[in-house]
Amino acid sequence: FAAAFAGYVGLGLAPSMPLACACLVAAHGGLSAVWVFSTAMLQLQTEDRYRGRVFSAEFGLAVLTMAASSYLAGVLVDRGVPVLRVAMLTGLAMLVPAAAWAWAQRYWRSASEPPSPHTLG
Repeated sequence: FAAAFAGYVGLGLAPSMPLACACLVAAHGGLSAVWVFSTAMLQLQTEDRYRGRVFSAEFGLAVLTMAASSYLAGVLVDRGVPVLRVAMLTGLAMLVPAAAWAWAQRYWRSASEPPSPHTLG
């Protein structure tokens, strides 16, 4: 998520086409890593008999999210928001799932840690 944030904000600030392309590669590389890791974690935590349904739902939600964000970007551009500003807003929007992920990691880490001997009584 940090790479997506930096890549899209960098795209909005890029002074040249090569730098803009490098920013997009960084952003999409980060998002690709997120998708691969989240898919692997989902496979590990899903029972075999539900896996197809879970992955169909996950893929459907991913496509719905991409369609909605593309639609929103088009609406913003049609209403006069500069494309580079839309790119920067996209990068800033990546802070929302980044914050949610950081919160979830802290929660899962504390829930999966064994209790301390000092707290057992």
